[in-house]
Amino acid sequence: MPNLDRELEASERQVKAMQMRINGEPYREIARKLHYSGAAAACNAVRAALKKTLSEPANELRAIDLARLDDLYKK
Repeated sequence: MPNLDRELEASERQVKAMQMRINGEPYREIARKLHYSGAAAACNAVRAALKKTLSEPANELRAIDLARLDDLYKK
């Protein structure tokens, strides 16, 4: 049962990371707040959450990130 608890905690933390990213938090800040080892680990957590979650929030994040990239490109 302890493995199941750890997996559940990891999944919940990944979903929190994804929600923070949706809200515009940089990966470095997500890592700091959720105690990941660094920005790359936070990015990996968001990617894992995208794979695990329902497609609607994942699609929302993809659309938001695409819009942000478009804005950067236009500048």
